[in-house]
Amino acid sequence: MSIITDFSTDSITTFENSGGIAAGIAVPPGLSTFDVQGDTLPGGPSVGLGSITKLRSPYEGQEDTAQIEIETTRKKYPGTLKSNKDVFREKARKLRYRLKELAGELLPDERVSRCTHFLGHGHKQVSVNYNEADGHAHYGGVAVCGSVWACPVCAAKIAIRRREELEITLQAARDVGLFAYLVTFTVQHDRGDALTGLLDDLNDAHRRTKAGKAWKVRVERYGIVGTITALEVRWSERAGWHPHKHAIFITTREWSEEEISNFQAWTVERYGRYLARHGRYVSPVYGVDVRGGDKAAAYVTKWGLEGEVTQGEGKGSKVSLSPFQLLEAYGDGDTVAGRLFQEYAQAVKGKQQLRYSRGLRDFLGLGAAASDQELAEKQEEQARPVVWLWPEQWRVVVGLGLLAELLTVTEWAHGDSEVIWAYLEGVGVPRFVEDRLTAAEYQRREAEGQLVPLEDRVRGHGHGQAVTA
Repeated sequence: MSIITDFSTDSITTFENSGGIAAGIAVPPGLSTFDVQGDTLPGGPSVGLGSITKLRSPYEGQEDTAQIEIETTRKKYPGTLKSNKDVFREKARKLRYRLKELAGELLPDERVSRCTHFLGHGHKQVSVNYNEADGHAHYGGVAVCGSVWACPVCAAKIAIRRREELEITLQAARDVGLFAYLVTFTVQHDRGDALTGLLDDLNDAHRRTKAGKAWKVRVERYGIVGTITALEVRWSERAGWHPHKHAIFITTREWSEEEISNFQAWTVERYGRYLARHGRYVSPVYGVDVRGGDKAAAYVTKWGLEGEVTQGEGKGSKVSLSPFQLLEAYGDGDTVAGRLFQEYAQAVKGKQQLRYSRGLRDFLGLGAAASDQELAEKQEEQARPVVWLWPEQWRVVVGLGLLAELLTVTEWAHGDSEVIWAYLEGVGVPRFVEDRLTAAEYQRREAEGQLVPLEDRVRGHGHGQAVTA
């Protein structure tokens, strides 16, 4: 007995189906829906009984056939949607994967153009993993680009893990009685400035400011143990590129308001002097901003959110956009935004987004920080593989643009491999590698019991490539 959701009524229809289980899950707005034999979806035809015949992908630009409000869906089909937050996360994931493809389109020679498209080194299969503890799904065994700058998918993973790393670092500092201050360095800029030049001048002035005997005197006077520096870039129609650096200063003692004011005045004067050598100006008030209290902790808490593709909605010359929001605008047809993203990607290539001063993490007993690539490739220990895919099966998923949707279906299904395979077969992913055979040869092998389900081959033969028993 299998179940299939009938969106035209408040009931769930059951029917006998020898071809496998159909997905009895509700579909929220903005994601694909099934046209199922034997049931009528709003706006869809009624056909005979059988199995899933068609899935409409959001990447094909088609209208969803079931536009059901989130709250209505939750009431009708309890358990299919856990919260508005879950739906928001699913939509954000879908957007990130879409933007990743756009980034690859703009940067065809960079690794982002191939990110998640192929199996990683040493892997013979892709695993779809599900974490029962938090209900999240992710892939294992795929090659990722690890670009925190150009890839929205990798950047999101890295940001989450960097945030955890930063929180651990600040907590370690607090545990030994240290303090943290947030210092921001900006540079004068206008619409005509190239990003490469701005970054070169900003980095040079920042580096020179924190060098030499005069700086060493301040380090001792203010009890500076080390710094954590992050580079961020935004763009606006009115002022062009706006690169800036946020630095968390770890100190042995708390600064008074007078000391904060004196440190700011001395630093902005010195920093401004080095910028002037490049013909640039820095505001004596806003060029260097020093904040104490909980500002450093607050900055860490929202780490990575400034670059989120879901923020900064709106239009106009005063709107400040992250690079991924420029990428989103390109996807909406703005070719200028596409050229700006290409300029940005070239300017930041090879640069570190986050840097710890030498010896800081060792001083706190934390060891070396992980690289961006390591964080992007890191797997969740609690997750378990629920579906395995061979390269030819993975190519179908990638070709259909269903990387985000497959993860969402896995989460809806709570890791139920039968429901996931019903979805995959519905979009044309063969459950057996033998589906590449001719129909006659397939039927012969099936009759002789030579066909072995993929999961059985994985359990019984590891990652072997054998396709028959």
